Amino acid sequence: MRKMNISKSVLMISHSTKSGGAARASERLYSCLLSSNQEVEFVVASKSSANLGVKKLNLYRSLLCSIYSRVDFKICKFLDPYNSEWQSGAFIGSLSARFINKSKFDVVNLHWLGHGLISLRQMRKITKPIVWTLHDEWSIHAISHYPETNFNKSNRNPLSRKFSEVVKQNRIKQKKLFLSQNNVFLVSLSSEMAAKLVAKFPEKRDKIFIIANPVDLAKFHPAIEKNNEYKLNLISKKPLVLFLGGTQDKRKGWDLLEKALDYTKSPFILIVIGELSRKQLGKNNDIDIIAIEKISDINSLRRLYVSSHVVIVPSRIEGLPQTATEALSCGTPVVGFEIGGLLDIVINNQTGFLAKPFDTKELGLAIDKIVNLEKSNFISYCRTLADDNFSFKAVSSKYNRVFSQATNI
Repeated sequence: MRKMNISKSVLMISHSTKSGGAARASERLYSCLLSSNQEVEFVVASKSSANLGVKKLNLYRSLLCSIYSRVDFKICKFLDPYNSEWQSGAFIGSLSARFINKSKFDVVNLHWLGHGLISLRQMRKITKPIVWTLHDEWSIHAISHYPETNFNKSNRNPLSRKFSEVVKQNRIKQKKLFLSQNNVFLVSLSSEMAAKLVAKFPEKRDKIFIIANPVDLAKFHPAIEKNNEYKLNLISKKPLVLFLGGTQDKRKGWDLLEKALDYTKSPFILIVIGELSRKQLGKNNDIDIIAIEKISDINSLRRLYVSSHVVIVPSRIEGLPQTATEALSCGTPVVGFEIGGLLDIVINNQTGFLAKPFDTKELGLAIDKIVNLEKSNFISYCRTLADDNFSFKAVSSKYNRVFSQATNI
């Protein structure tokens, strides 16, 4: 923990630093706040980080959270057995409001709270000022973290369906009561999500803020050392096109990208991070598709970003994808659909191109267009946007203003 001279002390709380976008983003924010000499403590139920400043709940609370997580999962699957999206109900939790209220910190910064960490009932009992960073849409849905998909209610018997609806309506009611509290401030990652929140809670308009997740620009930058770039395109001289969404998660849009390839005419190498055998797809036999199962080393990931001509983000649903913010920080433009946080950071002809949702032909033509443009035209625009929106300095400054406002209610 590092003390500061002027800002408010902050207690950050999230379920995990182990895996997932929210876990990585919250840990980055912790480092970001520390870099501005913020007094901050980060408490999680599940930890894989080597960061000594991230504190795990004691053994009793951690075990309780693990048990409650399994119970929560089973309840959610009973309520929505055909919903393929990630779900959590916050029916029970190992963390109490008393634990939070007794802490020495001025303000509480909540993050991803699912699976047994804290119940909605306990959240409502927190008396300290709360700044809730919303990494997805769980705050406005009953139990799903994203809009429901593949949910066939007609397959359920009437009694089960009615019970499910009653319980889900209760979850929505409890969230509305919590979000309506005077001590609750909301941080959205995108203007799209902020608009949804304002529509549901117009009275909280002045307590809803848009702040991007931070990126360490010292680690993600456009410079590339001699003989340190990816060599995959040296033999064929084809530009590298990068997709980091994996092939299994439908939200990430691999199937949409596959269809978009039918409309590309230019040769390039498509690198897919995830399980996929090397093969040809679509009508263009000049496209090489290469799979890299996993990249865990940040420097290797940065070199791949920098060596790529463009990063494709064909997602169906997104908050603010870190693949896009990392790519832009490395000076690499982004192509995707007009959804979520991409609307805020992808400016046509400057930091990439956006296609209408989910027009695969338009996406394919955008890919085709950008691989035939000089990447050097985009680097300065991308890096400037990253400096203004993702840098530790920019993000910590915005959060400090929110923390100050929250403690002055």
